[in-house]
Amino acid sequence: AGLKHLAKLTNITSFILSNCNLITDAGLVHVANLFNVTSLYLSYCRKITDDGLEQASKLSRLTFLDLYFCDGITDVGLAYIAKLSGITYLNLSYCEKITDAGLQHLSTLVGITSLDLRYCDKITDVGLEYISELSGITDLNLYFINNITDAGLQHISNLVGIKSLNLHS
Repeated sequence: AGLKHLAKLTNITSFILSNCNLITDAGLVHVANLFNVTSLYLSYCRKITDDGLEQASKLSRLTFLDLYFCDGITDVGLAYIAKLSGITYLNLSYCEKITDAGLQHLSTLVGITSLDLRYCDKITDVGLEYISELSGITDLNLYFINNITDAGLQHISNLVGIKSLNLHS
């Protein structure tokens, strides 16, 4: 309920809530009214779930979304993120419930330039096929995704604009 007190701060463009362990989906209802937000940092907000991402998806100007270690997020939440057509940076590291099906939702976000999927260990070659549709990616982090084979690498070989690729496992 504390975030409701900030609802009048409509000039905010960058909102950093990282490590705010008490932030819940209910709090994001109030954040959704801050229509000028372009960058939203929610890393380590472990009480955020798909319902919170439904609220965040109302931030139509969002270009930067950091969900590092928001481990309550599933593929359903990625369907909400897919509504944010202006996203260029998306960090889903340690969102371990995400699967290939979730990446299918993200395949429509052709403006993404940086995608971080560290430790999203349910992702396979199928997910990389969806990622290969994101032709603008310049930075892709697949650190410790151990279900990738040569077939998956073939898919991402189409991303000729990549400048940084992390396949460490």
